[in-house]
Amino acid sequence: MPSSALVGGQLSVKTCLAVAGRFRPRAALPMNYERAKQMNDELVANIVSFEEDDAVAVLAFCAEEGQSFQYLMLQFPLQTDEQDRRLRLNGLYIERDDQAFGCHHGVESIRRNGDCIEIDLNMEGKRRLKVERIVIVPVPWSPAIDQGLARFAELSRGEYGVLFQ
Repeated sequence: MPSSALVGGQLSVKTCLAVAGRFRPRAALPMNYERAKQMNDELVANIVSFEEDDAVAVLAFCAEEGQSFQYLMLQFPLQTDEQDRRLRLNGLYIERDDQAFGCHHGVESIRRNGDCIEIDLNMEGKRRLKVERIVIVPVPWSPAIDQGLARFAELSRGEYGVLFQ
């Protein structure tokens, strides 16, 4: 990966996702809902990025450069049309490690607890992401995280059952 993509311990979302696309995701274990119900996922994120353009705000966490198959991405669309709303493609989107483990409207709450981020999932999120809850440990904590969480809180306005504390 070009060193210019890494600035102050942060990768751009585009770079992070481009790297993620070059690696195969971990082989998924066969899971039933009962097993998924008991699982939590913890991600120690050494790479964090928050970006916003005219269409979307994205907060992304990656484990490490070269191991980008371990990531968590939160996206919030800034523009939606009637078709997006009808298909429920509006609102907060969460993705863990692969598009196969992602969905819109799957987050119950997002909280900062010390230097960790705790994400509780609703039933749809648990079913699609195959975990009960996600804990992100960013190393180190960066201003991009505070900026991203504040922006997502502003965008959600309490809608979709998402709470940023």
